[in-house]
Amino acid sequence: MSAGTLIADARAELAAVAPERRCDRLAEISALFHTAGTVHLLGRGAMSFHLDLAESAVARRAYSILKELRVTSEIRTYHRRSFDRAARTL
Repeated sequence: MSAGTLIADARAELAAVAPERRCDRLAEISALFHTAGTVHLLGRGAMSFHLDLAESAVARRAYSILKELRVTSEIRTYHRRSFDRAARTL
């Protein structure tokens, strides 16, 4: 089993359990950004943050946590330009 598969499995398992406490939700979104996030410096002090996820359930969970935290966010789907052409969620 590859490390990528193990991480994807762990994310999917976490998406199946809804944390009740705010600190748990913050820890979950922090872990997602740590493992699958990027920061884009847009200039003039503006930044954007992206999560690149293979699992749609995890993307929906991240979206709901960000919405609860009043962070403007959106879900986009794209197909990777590689051999497997897997759908990814951003």
